[in-house]
Amino acid sequence: MSSTESLTVLIPTYNRHPQLLRLLRYAATVGCPYPMRVLDSSSDPLTSVELRRALEADRIRHERWAPSTPPMQKLHEGLAHVASPYVVVWADDDFLVPRALTAGVSFLDAHPDYSVVHGRSYLLTVEQVNGHGVPSRQPYGQRAITAATAGERLDDHLRGYTVLNYAIHRAERLARNVAQCVERGFGYNWGEIALGSLDAIQGKVGVLDQLYLVKEGHQGPDAWWTWLCAGAATRPSDVFDWVTEANFPSAYASFRECVAAALSQEDRLTMDEARDIVKAAFWSYAARALTEKRRAHDGMTHRDASMRWRRAARRIPGLRGIVRAVRGGKGGAEPDWLPIYQAMTTKDVEMVAA
Repeated sequence: MSSTESLTVLIPTYNRHPQLLRLLRYAATVGCPYPMRVLDSSSDPLTSVELRRALEADRIRHERWAPSTPPMQKLHEGLAHVASPYVVVWADDDFLVPRALTAGVSFLDAHPDYSVVHGRSYLLTVEQVNGHGVPSRQPYGQRAITAATAGERLDDHLRGYTVLNYAIHRAERLARNVAQCVERGFGYNWGEIALGSLDAIQGKVGVLDQLYLVKEGHQGPDAWWTWLCAGAATRPSDVFDWVTEANFPSAYASFRECVAAALSQEDRLTMDEARDIVKAAFWSYAARALTEKRRAHDGMTHRDASMRWRRAARRIPGLRGIVRAVRGGKGGAEPDWLPIYQAMTTKDVEMVAA
């Protein structure tokens, strides 16, 4: 198997044609060498000539699902046809770095005790000030989890929770885990937490010392929330509403059984022992989530912590702002930042219908 066939990129999308076009332009610019499969359940018509052509490019497969297909079901069906040993899910408004994907594949090849690997990641917001795009960057938490036992890794993961969805996964294992989530009817919240918990139980989590992922900071919904909100009268619940929903006890019980079964197998525990570990780890996660939500209500957000830098950046000409944005964590400029910044700041041409 060639190096470019060792990883498959899955791009779930729903009614976000401008973001999808931007992603495909970026991937072409940086020369992403891996096959990309677009898992598209959009209800909006595909009118952009450029996007249609991009979807017909070599190494890109455009696959269609009914608009009513739940995101987890679509991912489950998409994973069923992945033949490569590794897979990564690329959100349609994110920017993954191909060099980091290659490094991640090599890392997992060399470290069979690791289930997933990711790297340095950031939220990047670009604001227009005096005609210049001024970037504001803040870390998007990605941690290494390397404890010896599955129970310790689960506890570490949930106590200091970060999202593992966008890490490079071992494809067969992710397919099995997603299948469990579908079987149990997990939606957005429970699916994300369950998948990350299973990742931590089934192996260690590695972090590359290089730029891996940039997520666009914005107030709009992501593709998953867009699907959930289609036709809905209200927005999805926040964490307060989530833990007080009528179905929370039954959903939590299903989550606990799913994760405890994996933990029991990995650490050779009884199910009662595994349930106790899952219970303690989950409620530490829930308490942290509620506390952070309360702080957000009180105005103490991560965004506030970077306001001083951002106010200063507004007084800096655009080019100097770019240089600061693409400066790496160790003080040296990282070339992988520039095409991401350019993709985020290039004004889109009109999406012309055929």
